[in-house]
Amino acid sequence: MQPPKSISDDTDQESRFTWRPKGILPPKRRSRAPRQKRGRTAPVLRPLKGPPPPLQVVIPPSPTCQASASLEAEIDILVNHPTFIASQENLKAIENARQRIEAMIKEVVPEVAEVVLFGSGSSTVMSSNSDLDFCLIFRYKHDSISVNEYIKEARVPVLRCHAMLPIWTREQTGVRNHKTKVSFDIVASNYLGVQNSRLIRTYTECDERVRLFLLLVKRWAKGWGIGDASQRTLSSYGWNLICLSYLQACTPPIVPNLQSEAYIAASNPDLIVDLDIEGGECRFSRDAQPWKSRAPCLLPNPDDPLQTEDPRPVNTTSLAQLFVNFMEFLSNFYTNEFAFSIKHGALCTTASIKHLLFPKKILPPFVIVDPLEIGRNVALPCTLEEKVLSAIKQTFAKILDGSHLSSILANLS
Repeated sequence: MQPPKSISDDTDQESRFTWRPKGILPPKRRSRAPRQKRGRTAPVLRPLKGPPPPLQVVIPPSPTCQASASLEAEIDILVNHPTFIASQENLKAIENARQRIEAMIKEVVPEVAEVVLFGSGSSTVMSSNSDLDFCLIFRYKHDSISVNEYIKEARVPVLRCHAMLPIWTREQTGVRNHKTKVSFDIVASNYLGVQNSRLIRTYTECDERVRLFLLLVKRWAKGWGIGDASQRTLSSYGWNLICLSYLQACTPPIVPNLQSEAYIAASNPDLIVDLDIEGGECRFSRDAQPWKSRAPCLLPNPDDPLQTEDPRPVNTTSLAQLFVNFMEFLSNFYTNEFAFSIKHGALCTTASIKHLLFPKKILPPFVIVDPLEIGRNVALPCTLEEKVLSAIKQTFAKILDGSHLSSILANLS
């Protein structure tokens, strides 16, 4: 049977042919934009499908609790103590120890290309009792790929050692030719851990208070027994991320977002880290100079010709007041409604970034987004959240009572 001829041209295109085999529906035609006689039509920009951007939270600049003069003096004495922070001589001694360890390991395992320092020793957020972490980087060769595949996914230390190293000087300890017993862990192919340490170190270079603030909070967490992941509390790395996220959310902020595209564009191209690491998004800047020099491209409206002055005021809060404000914030707002994420440059609501974490169905009391590893919540191993919250509230209560710094930084009861 031959189909009938087409109907007149003024009818609809969908009903142009009236004959159709049984059971076959008419094809759906896509609506096309009218063609122009000259040139091509401009592409239509459609919004990307996906979750909305994270909702950021800003901390108000007016705290209700002021640091007392005695607390200011005690914290100044503490941070100026020789053993509170590692000096340049200490870092040189650590580097010499790294070279010795690297030479010893290469003699036993020729597949090792280098031994890299990471953790608190690399980020310079280390005290007198901090241990050292070393990472083995292997050569990618056919004869050694089996060794690399065997241990590259290990999260626990491959080797845990002790050594007597001349790390702390005589001025710091008062003993001539003093050697300290230092414990160090050796892991393999922890590339994200190495880059995380470099990211935190860059944040400490943005402002001189950052390093002291991280060390002060670290000593407080250790004193209250809530700074060890093996004891089902938060790790030192987790506390560092909480502190940096708080410093980003302050008004005005103390540190920038080193992972934002605006800051990366203002950085030295030689100091931009852009690596393809499995399971991570490793792209950030290791250049602190744009933040120190207050680069114009980091202004809220960099293209506005009428914006001649920098509208961002400088945060001049003292270290003691920062610690007090930090404890006040944690005691009032530290719940699972907020997530700490230096990747997004501020505090975020947990509901807005829940889709970024794994597993998505579990909402722990603490949410700390790993800046480089995709989907990792750093606070997930913490199961003693009540102990952490109790320590925070007791610390802030002691600050309000005017207690001494030794009682604030440790649970003496």
